[in-house]
Amino acid sequence: MDFEFNNRSRAEVLAPAGSIEIAKAVINAGADAVYLGGDMFGARAYAGNLNNEEMLEILEYAHKFGRKVYLTVNTLLKQNEIDSNLINFLIPFYENGLDAVIVQDLGVFNLIHENFPDLDIHASTQMTQTGPKGSKILRKLGATRVVTSREMSLSEISELHKELPDLEIESFVHGALCYSYSGQCLLSSFNGGRSGNRGRCAQPCRMAYDCVLNGQTINKNNEKYIISPKDMCSIPILPDIIEAGVYSLKIEGRMKNVTYASYVTSMYRKYLDMYFEKGREGYKVDKKDIDNLLDIYNRGMFTTGYYNSTKGREMISLNRPNHMGTKALRVLKNVSGKITFKALEDINAGDVFEIEDGISFTSGGNVKRNDTLVVNLPKKYKLFEGRVINRMNNAKLKALVMSDYVDNPPKIKVDLSMYVSVGSELVLNASIKNPDYNNKYYGKLKNNKDTYYSNDYEDYEYLDVSYIGPVVSEAKSASITKESILKGISAMGDTNFVLGEAEINIDGNAFLPMGQVKQARREVLALLEEKIKNNHKRTYVKPEIFDKESLTKDMASNSEDKKLSLYFKDIDLSKKITNYSLISRVYIDFNDLFSLASKFKDDSKLSEYKEEISRIKSFNTKLYMALPHVLKTSHLDTFKKLIDTAIYLDVDGFLIRSLEELAFIDEYIAKLDRSLDVILDSNMYVFNTWAKEEFLKIPLNKFKIKGFSAALELNERELRSVLDESFELPVLTTAPLMISEQCPKRTFNACNKQRENYLLKSHKGNDYEIMSICSFCYMQMNSKKINLLDTNEYKDLKVGYLRFDIEKENDLIELIRHFKKLEDYSLLDIMDKYNEKRIVEYGHFYRGVE
Repeated sequence: MDFEFNNRSRAEVLAPAGSIEIAKAVINAGADAVYLGGDMFGARAYAGNLNNEEMLEILEYAHKFGRKVYLTVNTLLKQNEIDSNLINFLIPFYENGLDAVIVQDLGVFNLIHENFPDLDIHASTQMTQTGPKGSKILRKLGATRVVTSREMSLSEISELHKELPDLEIESFVHGALCYSYSGQCLLSSFNGGRSGNRGRCAQPCRMAYDCVLNGQTINKNNEKYIISPKDMCSIPILPDIIEAGVYSLKIEGRMKNVTYASYVTSMYRKYLDMYFEKGREGYKVDKKDIDNLLDIYNRGMFTTGYYNSTKGREMISLNRPNHMGTKALRVLKNVSGKITFKALEDINAGDVFEIEDGISFTSGGNVKRNDTLVVNLPKKYKLFEGRVINRMNNAKLKALVMSDYVDNPPKIKVDLSMYVSVGSELVLNASIKNPDYNNKYYGKLKNNKDTYYSNDYEDYEYLDVSYIGPVVSEAKSASITKESILKGISAMGDTNFVLGEAEINIDGNAFLPMGQVKQARREVLALLEEKIKNNHKRTYVKPEIFDKESLTKDMASNSEDKKLSLYFKDIDLSKKITNYSLISRVYIDFNDLFSLASKFKDDSKLSEYKEEISRIKSFNTKLYMALPHVLKTSHLDTFKKLIDTAIYLDVDGFLIRSLEELAFIDEYIAKLDRSLDVILDSNMYVFNTWAKEEFLKIPLNKFKIKGFSAALELNERELRSVLDESFELPVLTTAPLMISEQCPKRTFNACNKQRENYLLKSHKGNDYEIMSICSFCYMQMNSKKINLLDTNEYKDLKVGYLRFDIEKENDLIELIRHFKKLEDYSLLDIMDKYNEKRIVEYGHFYRGVE
């Protein structure tokens, strides 16, 4: 076994927990670390989560066995939440040795790093990190680990590891897959106000839909779950994942039960150990283990996710969105409801079998494979000869978890040495292997030595304590023996310790009551537990107040008037306006530059673009190119061509939608003799002023952040506490509800590599427009048009710019209807087409999200 991480550490099994029972069970099952939520700010608001007392208990429990606890603080926080609750919520956990926090919101990142500079911050998968450039930004800001997007392939992860060898990489290896890029899904939010960015996703991706392309439904009647991915299991490719540079192997499932979490953890413990002990040649996967994992939970067999760059039909659970079970019984005959089944697998007493949705029966006894089972069931069920029934609950696996992992903690070997000498104090020494010895990732020294751990205990191989007891007297009759002392110190009861080596020294004819021996044992073990606990203690030191205004002073505006920004999805529509004097910013969409998936429009067409852009800029209007929502290293060649074209067109900057884009372009344009402006789009979430401050800390060369876009999930009242003149407010727009590496066209073999729009129709009556972004091989689901122009409140918001997305001529009409002064500067030939039926969708402007 010659593979070694750059930090000379082994990989980590990271398990989920939605309760303290599950947290302890996964540790007992072999997890190196557990991630969980407290009673605030976690991305699984409907998981059980842990209250403060339970959090402190699990910190002590985990550290006793050398395991780690990562707290999820991976939601977007509103201004009042982050200001009033965040730091006070974290202080007790920090002081009791919390190992890391998992963070999505850059405002949360900002405050945690400022208040707890020695606390590791893991950048959540909700940050949509897809490559090394954006990850480098997060590393510079203070992140010690990046949780990769599930959509990254092994080759892309390998590139990330090579470019940033000191950055820990955490990747999902098992469990549910989101259809959308994590952090880029607003579907649940816009459906009913339950935001995935706030930990309240209602999982609309698991609902039934029809896919309508060119007026035709292209899915079959039994293929309704079009955007419901199968679960992943990466045990078959675990060596590839580790050797790509993934340090932390993350199991999804904070909403799952103790059976699921513990058993899955035990399997990854088994195979990770196998790999490190035997290498690739000795790495053999037992089919029975995979079958058991399918029994625990599956949505129609497993996939290995995106690791091998596969996507499409094989990844989607088209027929059913939830646990499918495993084939277990076949109907041999049905005589008036007396059913004879053949067992396709060993059946256990207590196994549950599904007849139809919501209808099941339970096995009353054990049945061997190929034997028969007779059950009396109502005649109404369609249990015809040959039909296969699935097992939905394996009682044997559930019992195994309860016996092996629930309330069955690991044992710590403790070496004891007792010194008994007449006339001297009784001495009992205890020594254990330091559970944190040589743990390279624990307690890394940061900038602030004052808040570093009180000692470098992880550098010591052993932890030692001593108990000093009463003076030993001389025996008047029978003296104490080594055998009786050994018996007294061996009985460790319900503690987590078990006797390792014992050394007993007796000097003289000593009298020592067995009660004192047992007392000495209890006292020394208590001292040992206290030492482990105290080694993780630290003290919170409130930081000095930082002058935030120094970061934003050059972005201030003295203008009371709101400026106008137009975002043209089709640049031909820009020609409808002859005079841009009253327009401050114009955006052109990157998609408009492509004729096919990766082919730019011909030179003559680009020359027309350049001419039109020059005309717009002649009015002192700033011209920006809006970029894709995601950038992966597999599309860098296309992206470079896009940026080269933008520079040829003489744009003033870019509308940025990912940290990867921001960092890549900043490096790519380093040789330019001028700088370019950056406007951050709404999916670069600024839910609070702390997030804006953190964005402005990003070290850039040729780029300068000039503006932000208002978050689409904040209501009007919440926006008031965040917005200033550097913000744009989208007042006529469509919200990107989902950005996905998948595409329904591809799922149903209809991919023609053509950019076109089609529909997903939900069975609840909602239609969603889907855009194929073939140039960068992703799809975008859009909301209905959002129009704030009929509201009065938007006029009072303190913003510098109002943005209008211009997709059709009617959008220009809507603009001019509300800004009459534009008519004098426009030669529009479309005003007579004005449709009185106006758009009245307000998005979250009034309701907001939970």
